[in-house]
Amino acid sequence: MTRMPHAPTNPQATAPRFDVGGFTQLFALSSAGEWSTHNQWNFTPSLNLTRGRHSIRTGFEFNYVANAIGNRSWASGTFSFNQNWTRQLSDISAAGAAGTFDGSSVASILLGYPASGQVDWADNPYRTRPYWGLYVQDDWKLTPMLTLNLGLRYDVQ
Repeated sequence: MTRMPHAPTNPQATAPRFDVGGFTQLFALSSAGEWSTHNQWNFTPSLNLTRGRHSIRTGFEFNYVANAIGNRSWASGTFSFNQNWTRQLSDISAAGAAGTFDGSSVASILLGYPASGQVDWADNPYRTRPYWGLYVQDDWKLTPMLTLNLGLRYDVQ
């Protein structure tokens, strides 16, 4: 088979799948493969400073999440062959099922006449979610029984 279609979502050329009626599949017995990865990176430095009755905390948080999914599916194609192209009688006559057992799926594949075919175009997303935040907090001990907490935080996702 020449000039086979090839989906650009799969960079590798693989054998197409052939389903021949009445027989097991030829080549490419399963999908070309699926993979996924989920990565997360965190960086969270902080600094604490105590001066007299003040306890000041400050820090930064960076979080990066990456999720990738790849599925090559049948990017090189899948083709089905049955006996329809090589039948002598194409429909059921009044006498019964005259064309049901006529023809050969092997003859159809030798002639190169598939009954159906498709090339999968699988979406392979790579999604990221960066996040970062800054904060500062002051714990101010006004009396031995009373502490005032003041803080500010800024987040971006």
